[in-house]
Amino acid sequence: MIIQGTQIVLQQILILFMMIGIGYLCAQYKVVDGQLARPLTNLILMVMTPAVIITAFQVSAKDLEVGNMLIAAVTAVLVFLVGGLLAHLVFHREPVSRQGMLIFSAVFYNAGFFGLPLVKAVLGDLGAAYTSIFVAVFNVMLWTYGVWLMDGKNGGSRLRNLANPGVITVIIVLLFYAFKITLPGIIRQPIASLAAVQSPMAMIIVGIQFHTFREQFNLKDTGAWKVMLLRDLLVPLLILPVIYLLTHDETLFLACALTAATPTAMNSVLFATRYEKDINLAVQMVMLTTLGVIITIPLIMALAYWLIGTF
Repeated sequence: MIIQGTQIVLQQILILFMMIGIGYLCAQYKVVDGQLARPLTNLILMVMTPAVIITAFQVSAKDLEVGNMLIAAVTAVLVFLVGGLLAHLVFHREPVSRQGMLIFSAVFYNAGFFGLPLVKAVLGDLGAAYTSIFVAVFNVMLWTYGVWLMDGKNGGSRLRNLANPGVITVIIVLLFYAFKITLPGIIRQPIASLAAVQSPMAMIIVGIQFHTFREQFNLKDTGAWKVMLLRDLLVPLLILPVIYLLTHDETLFLACALTAATPTAMNSVLFATRYEKDINLAVQMVMLTTLGVIITIPLIMALAYWLIGTF
């Protein structure tokens, strides 16, 4: 199982960098203008991301137990709390212009593109269902805590930030789940099509932004390496014993452990673009943390299976 999981991780990373490469080449050969990144980012955040949440629940929520849903949600929140606490401690002395970007990239993990296909391939539809809970929590945190980190006082003091596509969509899918509502095919199909476009489009934007800021790329930036250490290793290692205490359901345990170990979310680049932050730094952290999980996810999986042996 660990070998299979490692192969899936490598496959996901290869797919990711191929799509980043497509974005880079599009910018290199003037297929798209770099100025297009911002409106495309808004399209992804406002339209395609809600489609991902709806699709995840429509496909996989049938077999979810309420108790396990709550455990997955609690675990997802704890990942943010642990990551946020560590990131604030590590980066509190960074310049204000970088601090929010660094903390955001350490805290927000790639539950959607990376986590869902990884967990589905290793654990099947039920595992993916638990990861979809992480995706829902992620979007609530993204449009509240994430906006506050990236937009400061302008974002944190506005109650209207709660009335955003991510939070509204989570409320809708929870109502669908509570009342056992399944969307008819004619509605579900276009939503699923939008969801399928989200990840490739996000990575193409990363490639476009990488081309734009390629001359500023700096592997000597210690902040980016600290983010990789926190996101890929420390946070998932600290959360693993917590998951062990919360559940002895093997599928739920592994789904939570694997999702918590995913690299920095593509939203780091999307939000840097939207809020005019350090896009170059965001691209670096996405790439570094994604490469880092080649080593860290197999390690987390090995520890998780060892803990399962003690159930």
